[in-house]
Amino acid sequence: TKEAEVTFTESQLAEIFKISELSTATYTYNSIASAYDEEAQTVRYHVSYEGTVKICVDFSDIAMEIDNENKLIKLTLPEAEVLDMSIDAGTMDYIFTSEIYNTETITQEAYNLSCLDLKCKLENEEQLYVTAKENAIDTVEALIKPWVEQMDADYTVSIR
Repeated sequence: TKEAEVTFTESQLAEIFKISELSTATYTYNSIASAYDEEAQTVRYHVSYEGTVKICVDFSDIAMEIDNENKLIKLTLPEAEVLDMSIDAGTMDYIFTSEIYNTETITQEAYNLSCLDLKCKLENEEQLYVTAKENAIDTVEALIKPWVEQMDADYTVSIR
């Protein structure tokens, strides 16, 4: 008896990745931002804060190439990107250079400053994105390889 030949389709693989965004790394920042006067000369206050950043890979953008003849499945993941960024307002603490800067609007101003500070820090943290992508590759591998091996162990899966 001849065994039935197994072929894979992109729709079969896409079914595995129904979740479109996967948070592949979460980071907590404890940082301090400084607020300056309008001339950007004098520090008015410093605010310490705790921020959380979630980095993800959008699974709906995975590029799939299936070569049934050579029994090869190639998956190319998109770059990691920020899914969510938040500042815990309850962690904000201030050091004023003068009490005149301690106004009613300080909380909102300091919150906005902290968000901007965290966003700037993320732009210089390439390793966060590298780690998130590596985590995504590990996750995709854990999802797909057992399924492929069960269907046809002769297939090779390449994930980058």
